[in-house]
Amino acid sequence: MYNNLPLIMHLTSSSVPPGKAQHLSTREKLPEQPVLINRLRSEASIRFEADVLAPDALWRQQTRQSAHSISQSTTSDDSTGREGLKDVLQSQEGPSNPFAKIAQWAAARKVAHQIRVPPVWESHHVLSAIDRKDAETLMRIRDSAFELLLHDTGLRETPLKYAMRVQPEMAIVLLGAFSRYINNLDDEILSQERTHATLLSLRAELQSAIRHGLATSQNDLIASFLQALAMSEGDKWVTENVNIVKRALKAGPAGRPVHTAQSIMRKFASSALKDARHISSVEDYLANAAGDLLMMAAWAAVCKTLNAPRLPISFFARDDRIYRVFVDQLNVHLGEIELSIPLKLRKRLEILREGMQGRRLSDKQKLELLAKQLDEPRRGRIS
Repeated sequence: MYNNLPLIMHLTSSSVPPGKAQHLSTREKLPEQPVLINRLRSEASIRFEADVLAPDALWRQQTRQSAHSISQSTTSDDSTGREGLKDVLQSQEGPSNPFAKIAQWAAARKVAHQIRVPPVWESHHVLSAIDRKDAETLMRIRDSAFELLLHDTGLRETPLKYAMRVQPEMAIVLLGAFSRYINNLDDEILSQERTHATLLSLRAELQSAIRHGLATSQNDLIASFLQALAMSEGDKWVTENVNIVKRALKAGPAGRPVHTAQSIMRKFASSALKDARHISSVEDYLANAAGDLLMMAAWAAVCKTLNAPRLPISFFARDDRIYRVFVDQLNVHLGEIELSIPLKLRKRLEILREGMQGRRLSDKQKLELLAKQLDEPRRGRIS
């Protein structure tokens, strides 16, 4: 600090009487000792530290509350995750670079997110994941508690309807989860009553999505809906239609088996969709399903004689799964087929094997070629 009085007096000497100016004394200059005041931490700094340390605190609290219900394997996994979190959060000398601090914080949040898996998923977890656009959490719920993606959330709407209203892009994620669920069903799961109830709920959800116009951005949506609809009809629907096509196959060209299979699937789609635009968008699915009906019917016509099981219903209209099983069964029972199956039926089995193989032609094109061989009587051809 400095005494500036002499300077001020000099500047104002004209206004100071000459006698008084002589009695003025100059104070000694104080030593230069600048003092820096230590400010309180900023609110942003406090919030930053809270965001970094909060996940570990939450983890400790959740561990105490759910320790009695977590298995030994889960505990070991969480312990590993916790150590990784501590390594990130509890470094004694934090980086001085603010960008490094942000990277540290992001790594901590990522590790914390990986280990904060609740012992039991609930509806609010689904809604929270939709709000945060957290597709990873939704996929975890799909794998361990799929029914939550279909049940009322407590807001008088399902997660799909909530997503369409709040976060439309997350509705697409949910539709992808529905399709994956359908594609992973097998005969054992399909036979369960619980699965049938789930498929009925899934039908309603997919139909709601179609009504809201999501089919325009999701090409597989209507096909997934038809798949869920066919599966929810149960084994009875597929078996009945396989038997219809089987009778047509046995009748030869007069029964028009290819036309019969195509008519069954088109009628099914028409009653379910009631919209010509939607029906035209699933031509590939309908052709694939009709081809599966033909192969399942052909095998059903011979499996009893061969003492072999029917082709699995859960594979119906799911890519080329029926074809692969069909070919495998033909190869396994090749000798028995040559000895026990009539020539005409053997010929039709071979036509289906050759006609449905490969990916060079679409399913629709394959059916057109099969119709010329199985539906149209020709001179010199085995009928």
